[in-house]
Amino acid sequence: MQPSQERDIYPLNRPDFRQFTLLIQDEERRLAVPLSKNFYSIGRNQDRDIQLLCRGVSRYHASLIWLCDSYHIVDGEPGGRPSKNGVFVNKKAVKKKTLKAGDRIIFCKDVYGEIENSLSISQKEKAAPENFPEQKNSRYFTPGVNYLDTKIEADLSLFYDCPDLFMKVDSEGQILNFQNGTDQELPKLSPEQIGKTIFEFFPINFCLNLFKHMRQIEKNKNLRSFEVSLLRNDHILCCEVRIFPGPDSHTVIILRNINQRKVLEQKLLLEAVHDSLTGLPNRALFLEKTAHSVALKQRKKNYEFAVLFVDLDRFKIVNDSLGHLAGDRLLVEISARLKACLRPQDLVARLGGDEFAILLHDIQVIEDAIEVAERIQEKISIPLMLDGREIFPSASIGITFSTDEYKSVEEVIKDADVAMYQAKANGRAKYAVFNPESIKPSLAFLQLDSALKRAIERQEFRLLYQPIFKLKSQKLIGLEALIRWAHPEGELLVPEQFLGQAEETGLTDSIGQWTLQESCRQLREWEQRSKSVLPIILSVNVSKHQFYHSDLINLLRNLIEQYQINASNLKLEITEATIMEDIQTSINIFNCLNKLGIAVLIDDFGTGYSSLNHLHELPIDALKIDRSFISGIDQDASSAGFTIIHSIIDLAHNLGIEVIAEGIECARHMAWLKAFKCDYGQGFYLGKPLMAGQVVSLLETA
Repeated sequence: MQPSQERDIYPLNRPDFRQFTLLIQDEERRLAVPLSKNFYSIGRNQDRDIQLLCRGVSRYHASLIWLCDSYHIVDGEPGGRPSKNGVFVNKKAVKKKTLKAGDRIIFCKDVYGEIENSLSISQKEKAAPENFPEQKNSRYFTPGVNYLDTKIEADLSLFYDCPDLFMKVDSEGQILNFQNGTDQELPKLSPEQIGKTIFEFFPINFCLNLFKHMRQIEKNKNLRSFEVSLLRNDHILCCEVRIFPGPDSHTVIILRNINQRKVLEQKLLLEAVHDSLTGLPNRALFLEKTAHSVALKQRKKNYEFAVLFVDLDRFKIVNDSLGHLAGDRLLVEISARLKACLRPQDLVARLGGDEFAILLHDIQVIEDAIEVAERIQEKISIPLMLDGREIFPSASIGITFSTDEYKSVEEVIKDADVAMYQAKANGRAKYAVFNPESIKPSLAFLQLDSALKRAIERQEFRLLYQPIFKLKSQKLIGLEALIRWAHPEGELLVPEQFLGQAEETGLTDSIGQWTLQESCRQLREWEQRSKSVLPIILSVNVSKHQFYHSDLINLLRNLIEQYQINASNLKLEITEATIMEDIQTSINIFNCLNKLGIAVLIDDFGTGYSSLNHLHELPIDALKIDRSFISGIDQDASSAGFTIIHSIIDLAHNLGIEVIAEGIECARHMAWLKAFKCDYGQGFYLGKPLMAGQVVSLLETA
């Protein structure tokens, strides 16, 4: 099919390069590649035009280039490194070789190819793109390498459908031949411009750059390329220019429109320095901008800046209880709120997870940064709805102010991080300004955090078991599992010494999961070892985070099945404060637990202001009176503590709920609780926490 003038094509005078086919034997695979382009990359990488699978082939093994009426094979990438095993043509090693029909090319021991005239190959071999689907698909995604972005299974007159502008020029830049591309954005030549120089058609800067590369080609005969911007129809056209050496000091120039590629590159560049979820700058960009501020402070002593580290409090609870999608929506909302608190010249970035960082440019005093921190905390604390639940977010903020002593961005980041941990150590929704005195408590917080993580990995936690007795008969009816941390320094730490920080740093989930698993394992062991006919009832404390975790029910179901225990022998203790945070969700979870056969106890009862209103709605087995009320029995019998305890017991009994008293420390406590008809009790007066081995003896004597 001949090109028509209507398509604005002026053909180059040379043989049709489409008459050749490359036959390849690649281990057990045979490929027939009809050659339809000016350039092919050959190698093991998936994005090569011709992909070879054998491990002996380099990632970029060779290039196949149509020049001066023939295909040429070049070892390695043009102008780049050669292949590992080399290229052999007709058994001779070559760096660059002009190919003819019948030439045999060896890429490695198990891979070879032959150049053949397409007319001498059967139609079956020539038109079998299914034999090489890699080539059919991959080249559409390789911008800047393929000069004919057209389908290999189309008509063989593919060359005339090329979008690029081809020109052949002499050493003085005189246009000898050309072929206009189908891309309408590219400049168009006309036959009248044959014999004229490129200076009459292209900008002077483009021509000078072109001649520089042409001179280099004269020296080393390698393909060269560069990018250029041309003004076309009142807009900028980005082009890639490829230059090939030709005979008689002629040069073939290919001009390609790469506007779309540039848009993609800009998009990829933007994505490389921005967080994909929130659209905020990421850690890399934040570090770069902060480094600029540190350098500017070194040059301009009157320039001041501040860095704020913002860490969401208890974000992991939202993520685990409502799911990651809800957590993502919260992060997006927090990002918008942070941006709303800043000036246009300030920078807010997401460092990862629930951590954000802010760079305040050109401020005057530290009070300016404190004002921003207070504004952020006020903005963040506004409640929002996620999946039908009202969320009350808060954040801990660490602030560091610029000083002449800062020599690197790492120093600034470290101090802001230390200040943030100091804020967390002071409680939620706090901010702290870095100063050298704050390092000690913050480092202690960090050290405890690291030690807790190691304790989880090394399983340094232990369970003790406190007996629970029926007060009327003083018979053993169950045990409560109490966690302890066997610290490497030899101290046995109680929960008050580590669980608070574990909750702040999101470690309660791992600790709680271990506690449940160890409790179920121990229950199974006791059932196998004990000769007691009484059922062994074990109560386990569950944190708020673990209680609202979406996987709690599945975890318990799996543990019951794994250890083959009776679910009715396992009880969960949930604090009243946890239940009252979301009463309806709590009821739903209780119902799921009851379906498994697991009973629920309300722990620390009496501390929640709305507990009496909702007590009748809760499907619970028993409630435990908080030890603070029991200690009040030490006072006069007319004190309010007596009345409260008596009222709680009467109310529970009227609702058919049994009562357990915690913290029974003396005979006086015991006597009054019996008088109030309290059902069960535990405390040092009745029995101290025991090791697992001691429990077996207790069970056998019960």
